[in-house]
Amino acid sequence: MKRLAVPILSLILGLSSASQAVEFDRAAFMRMATTTVRIEALAPDSHYNMGTGVIVAPGRVVTSCHVTGPAPSIRVLYGGLRYSVKKQRADVHNDLCMLDIPELEGAPAEVGSTQSLHLGDQVIAMGFTGGYELQFADGVVRGLHSEHGFPVIKSSTAFNSGSSGGGLFDTNGKLVGILTFRLRGTGDCYYSMPVDHFKNWIGSMEGFETPTVLDHEVPVWQAPYEKQPPFLQAAFLEMTKNWAKLESLSMDWTRKEPHLADAWLALGRAEVALQHPHEAMQALQKAVEIEPLMTEAWYALALAYKAVHQDKDYADIHQKLETMDVALATELERGETTFATLQPQK
Repeated sequence: MKRLAVPILSLILGLSSASQAVEFDRAAFMRMATTTVRIEALAPDSHYNMGTGVIVAPGRVVTSCHVTGPAPSIRVLYGGLRYSVKKQRADVHNDLCMLDIPELEGAPAEVGSTQSLHLGDQVIAMGFTGGYELQFADGVVRGLHSEHGFPVIKSSTAFNSGSSGGGLFDTNGKLVGILTFRLRGTGDCYYSMPVDHFKNWIGSMEGFETPTVLDHEVPVWQAPYEKQPPFLQAAFLEMTKNWAKLESLSMDWTRKEPHLADAWLALGRAEVALQHPHEAMQALQKAVEIEPLMTEAWYALALAYKAVHQDKDYADIHQKLETMDVALATELERGETTFATLQPQK
């Protein structure tokens, strides 16, 4: 993973110095940088939330509700100027807020769709780390988790605080997701909410209201455990190392959704941690049979093979990961076997 902190102008002029970024169309890369804005949200207690947003239409910026939600006063910083947000439309459950700033002039990002994404696709993320420096990170799609009809995107495009609300772009420069929270573990993995949720808001004023404190609901990833979808429940159990409960959850999940690779991956991870390598291999082989490009399942399967000294199978997977997901291949070499720590991105 290559991470660079550079001003927008330097980012555009010095693009050739970023070894991974040259795989993306240069014109598209420049558009990504110039559609990214900073967000300042002032809460009633005078606390500032700093985040990122993406211009998706003239006078329209999309960001994360956990950035703007605590604040009735929101400003967008772009081109050296600050613009006050007049109206906001919120989907707190999916952590997506669209801001209306009629005075803001800037070329919008081209909004794509998660329907075009596949496991292993290259993606690039843009955000203001710490709220000040524009950074990009390239990586791959590691998961597409169904939630309310559209997949939440898990990728290896790691970022630090301040990048929430930033954009996840495909190799054509199309916006496919909004950076929302991260899952530490087998490589820093970001979860991005899909653009499909807000595409039909762009040309309408329906649902827009004067900004206010959004404290009536919490995003799905911040909801109580029992109200979260299975993939987030599994993440919480990994975070707390409650492997026995993860095993129980995953067994029930695989019974209910036997054709879902995520369920078999969760079960395999639990069995690896419980030192049940043969059970782990069965579950993980099922996962990669369903989703051959699920690199995290291959990674866990390699750990299971290593535990029973099936060195050739382990080596074969390591070679496979070197072509599919270099970060996971590197972790495999280092013997890093921890899985998950859930953290928001603000």
